[in-house]
Amino acid sequence: LEDFAANIKSKLNIPSVRFVGESNQKIKRIAIIGGSGIGYEYQAVQQGADVFVTGDIKHHDALDAKIHG
Repeated sequence: LEDFAANIKSKLNIPSVRFVGESNQKIKRIAIIGGSGIGYEYQAVQQGADVFVTGDIKHHDALDAKIHG
């Protein structure tokens, strides 16, 4: 996950990327949605996503998503 986040940061040429989860998690399937994506994180997990990429998520929503997988 940490490597994935660093790769996203580099490819998008942005100053920072925040992530929650295990740093050493392997990524095979990615779900991407614009905006906060609130409500779609559970759908992403159900469809087998290892990571959920969003442009704008609130701190507590990110922690909630981490708790639920």
